[in-house]
Amino acid sequence: MLNIILLIMKAVFFLFPSRHLNILVENAILKKENEILKRKKKGRIKFRFYDRLFYSIICKLSKAAKGHVILIKPETILHWQRNLIKKFWTFPSYKSRPGRPPVPASIKNLILDMKNKNLHWGYKRIQGELLKLGIDLDKKTIRNILYNFRRRGKVKQGLTWKHFLKSQIKSIYAMDFFTVDTVLNQRFFVFFIIRHETREIIQF
Repeated sequence: MLNIILLIMKAVFFLFPSRHLNILVENAILKKENEILKRKKKGRIKFRFYDRLFYSIICKLSKAAKGHVILIKPETILHWQRNLIKKFWTFPSYKSRPGRPPVPASIKNLILDMKNKNLHWGYKRIQGELLKLGIDLDKKTIRNILYNFRRRGKVKQGLTWKHFLKSQIKSIYAMDFFTVDTVLNQRFFVFFIIRHETREIIQF
């Protein structure tokens, strides 16, 4: 805002010759200081906001203006200029608009329970089961919820082949078929069955 005001003022002052411009600036400063001194009653001179704005702009427009200022030190004017720039260009911080409401903890725990009881269920299946209960959630939301649970170690590991074999070892048999060629050019066809738990050959 301050820069816009300065740009407009410079465009206006550009119409005047430099000598006339200095006279205008000097007269403006004298009138302003006369106004401030008339306002003074007792004690220290009090500068209002528009006083600070006037000195900040006039000293920005003309370098000669600083030589005509009597009531204020140049350092004070620079300080006012910095503060005005901060004031005009510091926009209020707006709170970000809230997005979707957070998913309640009860629904998150329900999703975790569904996953742990049905390890082969994917996000789409869980989404469908939730819809049956009147809970409408996006697949990405379900994925993020399960991802957070998985990071915390709350999602059970899927049933791997090793775990399956270990849990069913007493009822599993392995079998294979191969051929054996002898030095006498004979070929034997071998088929065998072995118990997975004891490695005992049941039939061959």
